Amino acid sequence: MSKNKFLSDKPEGRDSFQSQAHTKIANVIADIIRKDEIKLIGLEGEWGSGKSNIVKLLENKLKIGRASCR
Repeated sequence: MSKNKFLSDKPEGRDSFQSQAHTKIANVIADIIRKDEIKLIGLEGEWGSGKSNIVKLLENKLKIGRASCR
């Protein structure tokens, strides 16, 4: 009997792409948040394009930055 293998829909919080595209996007957004009075940021993309993962990377980056400022 074959076992079905399902992909997780949970963001990993790490960039698995060789180009580090998700990390680059998260870095730019983090810089904007730190410098400007942003009221709203939107990420658009198809299912599975990495929107939630970018948010997780951004969350981790901002937590690290906040901890180092103390």
